[in-house]
Amino acid sequence: MSLAKSAIFSFSEVINSIWLLQQEELKLREKCEDLQKEFMRKRRALDEFTQKYIQKRVASEGADLETGEGPNQNDPVAERKFLVDQVKTRLDNEVEAHQKLCKHIREKSLTSLRTHLPELFRAMSDFAQACSSINVQSCVDSDLAFWPGLWPCSLFQNSYQNLG
Repeated sequence: MSLAKSAIFSFSEVINSIWLLQQEELKLREKCEDLQKEFMRKRRALDEFTQKYIQKRVASEGADLETGEGPNQNDPVAERKFLVDQVKTRLDNEVEAHQKLCKHIREKSLTSLRTHLPELFRAMSDFAQACSSINVQSCVDSDLAFWPGLWPCSLFQNSYQNLG
């Protein structure tokens, strides 16, 4: 009985640790999703700003935009693009970390289940065998052993007493 109890407790701990690892994975996935949204928002803002900036610059200066010539050497588009690229780099790093964590959790979960499930099934099988032995012994003790295939005997005890 205590072997089955300890096997069940051990397996419960394994399931709990897998659950905790999956919670970490979900938090990292949510962080990736938030970074993806931030990146898309900043990317759209950059595209809108670039479009407006180009229109304003063409209208006011008439400079050649392809070569970057013009009186203003500080390019606000490049500065904003740099910020967007930083978010993209952070996003890529987080996605890579999430993928590594997913793989690690999957491998750890599989290993834990492969290790502890056989132990649990063995303990439960031993427990079931012990229960069966106790039941058979109680049938022998109550003179119900002559009934072939009778298991569990206690189900038929009332009908046996009615026959006698």
